[in-house]
Amino acid sequence: MRFLLLSTPYQGHISPTFSLARELISLGHQVDYLTNEKWAEEVRETGAGLITYPQDEADLAGTLSKAYQTAIAHKGDYDSLIFDEFNFTGRALADDMGIPGIRFFPCVAMNERIIAPMLQGNGVMRIFSDPKVLEFITNSVREQTGNSDISDTIDEAANRSPALNVVFVSEWFQPDIETFPRDKYKFVGPSIRETTTELPSWLQIDSTRPLVYLALGTIDNMHPDLYRKFLSAFEDIPANFILSVGDQVQLSDLGEIPANCQVYPVVPQNAILGVADLFITHGGMNSVNEALVNGVPMIVVPLSNDQPINAEQVARLGNGLTSDPDNLDVESIVRLVNTALNDDEMKSRAKELQGRLAGRDGGIEAAREINTFLSSQQPS
Repeated sequence: MRFLLLSTPYQGHISPTFSLARELISLGHQVDYLTNEKWAEEVRETGAGLITYPQDEADLAGTLSKAYQTAIAHKGDYDSLIFDEFNFTGRALADDMGIPGIRFFPCVAMNERIIAPMLQGNGVMRIFSDPKVLEFITNSVREQTGNSDISDTIDEAANRSPALNVVFVSEWFQPDIETFPRDKYKFVGPSIRETTTELPSWLQIDSTRPLVYLALGTIDNMHPDLYRKFLSAFEDIPANFILSVGDQVQLSDLGEIPANCQVYPVVPQNAILGVADLFITHGGMNSVNEALVNGVPMIVVPLSNDQPINAEQVARLGNGLTSDPDNLDVESIVRLVNTALNDDEMKSRAKELQGRLAGRDGGIEAAREINTFLSSQQPS
């Protein structure tokens, strides 16, 4: 079979699909990605092909429409469409192409109950809380694609579920799991992007002290004021700290860097989590899954979108603490870090959850679920 995989070109969305693509290919299928050129090298490393389309982050409707039109140009070439939940045109696009559509969630599965608090929070989801904005985006997409069956992103997520949805979180992490029909939703667990597990030589790791790693993701990470608070707090904690602040924050904006802190634009996160004692994170699903797989306790400081939901789940599971970033000051950061570093029960819980994931690969499980589903759709 030939699959067209339509993914939003953000790291947290596309990275869980690489293992999925490799496994589909190993099962004898062909996979082509529909995304942007940014991911060309990693897409091709999976053995998949690449079809690109223009992306303008300031024009959501236009970007979605261009992806739709590019896919339609390849109508007849594919047997199934696998699409990211953020591409709310996916269901209608699959129908227009005359092939089964399979949706994947790089985050927790969404319905009205889960989406509702996200609409009131920060991040891109907030724009959909305004009915006029929602209607404008939807009508623009309908007009540009010529498909009047496309509904708005909230309705698509909550009420227009395709026959198969694969979710890259574990059942025990998913909130309100009882509201998702088990015949339609398959919770396959984390699919970690394969990167090196070797620590680079330029990182200085002192094994005699605890290692704390801080990263606030790859999108909403422009928070120099927050980084300065953390650095001020870390100076008085007997541990070593590695901070990844992204390539848009100038190190000169952070003030004096304490002697026990190393600050870089980008670091190999999975490799560091393999040796870290604590992870301070924004709570993006990709980061949370990497912490779970590595058995690292967390302090979750949710900034936007689904991150408060993920923070609640970490607190519920007992493998981490959470704090509202607006309430953080130097004293509270010191208290949180010292509490987490000395909480043996939390460390044990993190290792227990790691054990539940040992030997599992969500991408492989997703490919097998897709293979089984499509085989069942074939005429007997």
